Amino acid sequence: MNDKNKPIVMRSHKDEFKGEIDNMIRNTDILIAYNAALAKIRYGSYLAHLKEGFTEQQAVELCKSIV
Repeated sequence: MNDKNKPIVMRSHKDEFKGEIDNMIRNTDILIAYNAALAKIRYGSYLAHLKEGFTEQQAVELCKSIV
């Protein structure tokens, strides 16, 4: 198996990967707050699309692109 076919974790150094995990754990509160804000934005967008006459399915599809 060449490096291109190996999962990303196997291609990187274990210590670097552990460092990234540690960073995610340290920033858990920030990540949760970010996702909560993003959910509110997506839901608000969904409601706005419905109000403008889009179907529920159209509104869902349009909101998928919000990042």
